Amino acid sequence: MSSDNGVLIRPAPCTAFDHQPRAVARGTRQVVILGAGLDTRAARLASPGVHYFEVDHPDTQADKRARIAALGDYPVAAAGAVPCDFERDDFIDRLCAAGLRLDEPAFVIWEGVAYYLSEAAVRATLRAVADRCHAASAIAALRRGLDLGMTHIDTAEMYGSGAAETLIGQAIRGRRDEVFLVSKVLPSNASKRGTLAACDRSLARLQTDRLDCY
Repeated sequence: MSSDNGVLIRPAPCTAFDHQPRAVARGTRQVVILGAGLDTRAARLASPGVHYFEVDHPDTQADKRARIAALGDYPVAAAGAVPCDFERDDFIDRLCAAGLRLDEPAFVIWEGVAYYLSEAAVRATLRAVADRCHAASAIAALRRGLDLGMTHIDTAEMYGSGAAETLIGQAIRGRRDEVFLVSKVLPSNASKRGTLAACDRSLARLQTDRLDCY
């Protein structure tokens, strides 16, 4: 998935190259590359005022530093290296320590990494991006998901105490008919009257007049 200031999880690198310049042109000033490996886009797509953060295992980063040092003229300062083991470390904390601003949108790229990780690590990574990065990044990621053919969105009033529904409502504004939309009631609200009231609140947060499954 990808968008102009959102999340990219796609095996074809050309997609990132298509959308990243658009994100920068629209004002995004932070680019995060998760599992950067030997990626060089920070040098090739450099732009004034745009900060690149390359997140990867310390051993991989050490290998990259050795390789680019041998080149002599590679702009080493083009990106900030953020050492991280996705299986154990909190990459958001590592990014913040390296200077990432969570109060500003970031273009987050994650290519060719997920199949090297456990399912738990993949889920934790996606959850961290959705829960802790700037809301604009999450909304943009959902919209790009729709562009790529996503048709099912499943949420609940308990996710972020309604915050997830609010984000989804903004993401699907004007595109409601493209998705099968699901939400769920909290068990503590599951009386007849409580369910109806909870459903009304979910509809309001989702900015829609209907749910396809509840």
